[in-house]
Amino acid sequence: MFVVPPYLEYLIEISIDDFLSRVNNVLQSDLSYTWNYTNGNHFISLAKSNGEYGFDTGYYMIVHASANEFKNFLYPNSGVWYEKDIKIEYDDNSARYLRYITGNSAIRFYNIAKNLVQFNAERNRYFIKSVLSSEFLEKEILSIQHYGMPNNHTVCIGAHWKPTMYTLLTSPGKPIYLVNPNRDTFVGSPHGFGLSLANPKVVFDSDSITIGKKKFKSGSIEIGTDAINRCSSTDAKEHVSKVLDICPGKIVGKSHQIVSISKDGTRIWQ
Repeated sequence: MFVVPPYLEYLIEISIDDFLSRVNNVLQSDLSYTWNYTNGNHFISLAKSNGEYGFDTGYYMIVHASANEFKNFLYPNSGVWYEKDIKIEYDDNSARYLRYITGNSAIRFYNIAKNLVQFNAERNRYFIKSVLSSEFLEKEILSIQHYGMPNNHTVCIGAHWKPTMYTLLTSPGKPIYLVNPNRDTFVGSPHGFGLSLANPKVVFDSDSITIGKKKFKSGSIEIGTDAINRCSSTDAKEHVSKVLDICPGKIVGKSHQIVSISKDGTRIWQ
């Protein structure tokens, strides 16, 4: 089974060594796409389901990444094609601001961004099929995107906008859950636990921002581990409950990570 943003696919049993060899071969020799599975919170995992929650017992390949090929066209970096059309609205009371574009630039942006969903699905599908081939790959279980524009006035980042089964990503080495959302109350679902502030107090001043107990004057904000509370080895179950309290749904599957490849390197979990 394989998952990409999240993309999930069922596969025949494969050894860890064979799996890692196949993954590394594609990452190093196949230049069809700009692979970024070891950037940010992206990853490649081999997982196993023991049949919990009625989910099929077996091995699954799960991948998570975004369309790196679109980065130079859509990110508001210096020199991007729509830079001169960016408008900024300031909030004098909080010193915050909002950047946006309108008119022909906005239309062109949407016409590019709306291709992200299909492109990313095909990108991850191609990667998994290149790694596993028909020798191990049995069927695709799920492909759901968490980054894109569902329409010309909506942007989703780190959230699913379709009321369908989704993967709830947790943390390295921890179980990955499949959830069916409550369609009657559905407004969106998260693709993972994300981050939470240990001290959620945020204060904006004219020349700085204070998050928790840390004050930042300018430049990029690196909050650090003392202000951010990531999912730890003991609170995964608690985080799942908190997510489902906010975004009601039913767990319908659970897979345990065997090996993962990410920015932190290759880790064997069991």
